[in-house]
Amino acid sequence: MGSSRQYQERCSNKCYTDCRSDFKGRSDFVINIGLIGFGTVGVGVYNTFMERKDYLEMLLQNELNIKKILVKNIDKERNVKVNRELLTSNEDDFFSDNDIEIIIEVTPGASDAYRYAKKALLGNKHFITSNKALVSAYYEELSTLFEEKNLKFLYEASVGGAIPIVREMKEQIKLNEVTNIRAILNGTTNFILTNIYEKNISFYEALKTAQELGYAEQNPSDDIDGLDSMRKIRILSTLGFGTSIVEDDVLVNGIGNVSSYDIDTLKKRGFKVKLIASAIVSNGRYQVSVFPTAINSKDIFYNIDYRKNIISFTGDKVGELSFIGEGAGMYETANSVLSDLIEVISNKDFTSPLRARGLENSISNYKGNFYVRISNEKIDIPKEFIRDIVSEDNPFVFTTHEIKNFELIEYLKKIRQNDYSIIKIDK
Repeated sequence: MGSSRQYQERCSNKCYTDCRSDFKGRSDFVINIGLIGFGTVGVGVYNTFMERKDYLEMLLQNELNIKKILVKNIDKERNVKVNRELLTSNEDDFFSDNDIEIIIEVTPGASDAYRYAKKALLGNKHFITSNKALVSAYYEELSTLFEEKNLKFLYEASVGGAIPIVREMKEQIKLNEVTNIRAILNGTTNFILTNIYEKNISFYEALKTAQELGYAEQNPSDDIDGLDSMRKIRILSTLGFGTSIVEDDVLVNGIGNVSSYDIDTLKKRGFKVKLIASAIVSNGRYQVSVFPTAINSKDIFYNIDYRKNIISFTGDKVGELSFIGEGAGMYETANSVLSDLIEVISNKDFTSPLRARGLENSISNYKGNFYVRISNEKIDIPKEFIRDIVSEDNPFVFTTHEIKNFELIEYLKKIRQNDYSIIKIDK
């Protein structure tokens, strides 16, 4: 951004009001931004940008302008005041605009977003995204390619919504070896599990409520099956541990089989159920997982309810750091997106945090104490697995001694109806 730097140098010893009069109507001192996507998050980004525009210009000593907004359908009704001349559905026209220096992408799904990222690269444009599917699928490739071209690829909003976890972890890995990451990363599943716990309603009633309130998609499979959490912990563990941890490296068990019976049974024993993403590295080996987990009241995660997220990580120098906030939402996500915009324009260090630590995946040795419910069927479970029988009838419910997850799964695969649940017990 040569013209912007010239402007900053000229303004370094002048007051903001003098400089502002200098750049009115002068495109050479304007930083132009292209926005891709104008749904909930896109509108949140636009509204927040317009509301804070004067302050951001004062802070960054540059005039800022959203020049174009790329959408699929220009004629779609949108509950936002915007100059319709900004909207375009012409992708080639959008990316060929040499005045646009920064792209903000806030669409769902990886395939289109990947194409946008590659076009931004070709056009020498910085790229900011909230798209966790994109970042998870192409993290190493895009981080490397943008760095090679001296461009920024930033993705704060892809992991924790309003929680500034990516920026904080980038800072801490400069001086710390991160050994452990533990998080509740999905507000939809946390809302469902909290509602069942608090109101003693069924899973499907809790899901329906979440959908009616706009907290869950009509097809919530990415949330329920743990894929959303998996993508986020994949990003965080790759960043924190300094090795490439891909999606297939993560053990994923969602909450689709967790019932109100399970939650009530564990509640009577002093536990709440949360979908917890975890990443641990020790002795050159790592384990990354997403698993429904029963926790007690001594756990800091116990009171993280409804749509709240929490992310904790441990560094060998700094100890444990925890961050709590909304994991999603129109303005929460916009806040993180625009924080990345400030970082781009501030010309802060943008060296890729990717490193090349030679770590080994040991997820096949994943162990734990588990709560198991088997409904409408009986199978023989080795006695050495069982620590405590909770119910001998239908359902058959027991807890285990510490065992390997895959050994337990081998027996549960025999259940024809797939009517069982496994919940890890943290003590």
